[in-house]
Amino acid sequence: MIMILLTSPIASSTPFIEPDNRWLRSDIQTLVEAGVITAPVTQWPIMWASLGGDLESANISKMNEKVNNAFIRVNKAYQRASNSTIQGHQSITAATDAAVFREFGDGAREETEIESALDWVGESFAAKLQFQAVNDPFDDEEFRLDGSYLGFVWGNWVFSGGAVDRWWGPGWKNSLILSNNARSIPALSIQRNKATAFETPWLSWIGPWTFETFMGQLESERAISNALIWGARGTFKPAQFLEIGLSRTAIWGGDGRSKGFSTFIDVLASTNENGGNGLTTADDPSNQQAGVDIKWNLNHFGVPLSTYLQYIGDDKLIDGIPSKAIVSYGIESSQFIANWGSYHLFLEYSNTSVSGFKGIRTDDTIFEHSLFQSGYRFRGRTIGPTFDNDSEVITLGFIGSNYENQELSVNYSYMDLNRDNSNKTGFGGNPITDTAFELNTLELRYRFYMTKSYFDIEASLYDDDITAFNLDMSNRLSVTYHYEF
Repeated sequence: MIMILLTSPIASSTPFIEPDNRWLRSDIQTLVEAGVITAPVTQWPIMWASLGGDLESANISKMNEKVNNAFIRVNKAYQRASNSTIQGHQSITAATDAAVFREFGDGAREETEIESALDWVGESFAAKLQFQAVNDPFDDEEFRLDGSYLGFVWGNWVFSGGAVDRWWGPGWKNSLILSNNARSIPALSIQRNKATAFETPWLSWIGPWTFETFMGQLESERAISNALIWGARGTFKPAQFLEIGLSRTAIWGGDGRSKGFSTFIDVLASTNENGGNGLTTADDPSNQQAGVDIKWNLNHFGVPLSTYLQYIGDDKLIDGIPSKAIVSYGIESSQFIANWGSYHLFLEYSNTSVSGFKGIRTDDTIFEHSLFQSGYRFRGRTIGPTFDNDSEVITLGFIGSNYENQELSVNYSYMDLNRDNSNKTGFGGNPITDTAFELNTLELRYRFYMTKSYFDIEASLYDDDITAFNLDMSNRLSVTYHYEF
């Protein structure tokens, strides 16, 4: 037990859980499957306030060893995050190359990266200043404030401004609508603090629920400079074994375009999209993505598995359903090995080749747009899945935590990239590869904890070299040292 307490995940003093720790997420999922945590957990960042009540009221005496160990690690992270003192961290990463593909929990992006952060959480306010200095980035931004924010709580709502990563959906390898693949987008956000259920019987049936909406600004170096991005997601659990998420985003406005309230109402209503109401393409107010994801916990019925799917459509609605569909499916399981620790397995399939709805099928369209020609991207990377459009990826993953200060994850992926063997020219286009390209990848990540610090060692192995972001990429090895104070 003492060793478990020493090896709990390190977490900063922040009011929410960022999508930067796959092992902490695995432990949270274990607690969800055991019924200890009842709040939705497919919408990141997750407010600690949504999980805190469940953690504080948990009956440890009724937990088996696997659940108890996961509870201890999550609870320690919660206690540290709730500490209202100034805390911080410093880290340094050295790698042989920049990262090509990213998934839930990934950290440093570039060959060399130094990061320093200070954060503070009070009764109603929280703030974090996080600074990165990187070497030779492909977007030429050598100094960054990614991860910084300022926020306050009013009632059961959190109002914030900053640049934080978001991950919307149940997938581990990919989220089709919003992930940590692109850099953090500067945005203003409103998010529910505690995921408590409605008290009125008219709405109490939806169970615990959370909601976030944000408005951010994209970069100036794009086809329409300084375009805005709006997003909204609601997640609810009508039953302990069922979680449903509804997501929507829109790129709109920008230099030379209307950013007024009436235009935003058109974005919300989608009445003038894709030539609607007789408008021309030039009058199209936005580039939209929308869809649904569902996670089903079979452990509730005695089967130690969970399944999930995500369906995201691009732009136009047909009979109220987003068209030009892309999909992701997955199955996962948490297990326990005596005298070693606990582990999480997942098998995930994603397809960003437009499958269409009612016969619609087109290539080079998802994440692209005729007017917002830089597409659904920020600083050269897709805001959604890491492998961009017209691709098919299958991933088998292992995430394990033992009781000797160590955590390990191993993923194997088969990637059939840019399957249509074509690419958009000029602004936009798949940044990973211009042509069809098959790739086998093996991702290994090892973390070793010490007092207030840890080492991360990561290896990305490919069976072929790849030209991505106009750079020649090969196998990657990186080492990170992270120190908390």
